[in-house]
Amino acid sequence: MARSRKTHPRIWERTFLLNRSLYNELARQITQRLPLGSTGRVLDVGCGSQPYRSLFDGRCSRYFGCDYYVTDTDGARAAADSLPYRDDEFDTVVLLQVLEHVPRPWKVVEECARVCKPGGFLLASVPFLFPHHPSPKDYYRYTHEGLANLAEQSNLEIREITAQVRSITTLCLILTWYLGMVQDKLGKLGKWVRAAVGALAIAPVNALGLLCESLPLGSDYKKGNLGFSNYVMIAGKREVSQVSRPAEEPPAPAPLASVA
Repeated sequence: MARSRKTHPRIWERTFLLNRSLYNELARQITQRLPLGSTGRVLDVGCGSQPYRSLFDGRCSRYFGCDYYVTDTDGARAAADSLPYRDDEFDTVVLLQVLEHVPRPWKVVEECARVCKPGGFLLASVPFLFPHHPSPKDYYRYTHEGLANLAEQSNLEIREITAQVRSITTLCLILTWYLGMVQDKLGKLGKWVRAAVGALAIAPVNALGLLCESLPLGSDYKKGNLGFSNYVMIAGKREVSQVSRPAEEPPAPAPLASVA
């Protein structure tokens, strides 16, 4: 299998800082919540080439991938807002870096909640501060509150939200993105020019970003006024007994006795 920049990013690549941080967080969450020997069924919505599939090895009985633009022979073609699966069919639903690319994100989360079993969970990730990247469209960016609201509107319970690439490091990430655009243009002059831009421009900025990540700076995204690049959310589907139901109407009051 070819190396994926999402799971094995290199320091001279423009998205190194985000891909490194996101992969580490996904690995932590999956290892923590799906121990080896787990036998649940996993659905990866908007899976693309399924770069994170190996994280589920030995942690599920079956792994399903679906995407409207299928790039892998093992993936099913399906729109994220109209999944061809039964209610309560999967123990874990994965939705990674997809919600910015769909015109109806609320419907996508609703569908993910529908096919998830009660007691199961949705693992989702979204960008907040990240350049425009159409694939084929790029519609939205999300704060942690916006992401939580999408889940709660579909009757999912927020268990944890984490932020990736803190504010100052995000500046480095955005700079490497634009250096990558320069790299693309100069790369037409030859592979060695492209490699030189990566080694002499992108890699040093990424190294600075790693240094910034290690500094004891503010990292509590809940305080506001901080610009993280990305968020990862774990949202559980409530058990049937936990789902709120409308209260029964009280019985009509007895008619008042007539006064003599």
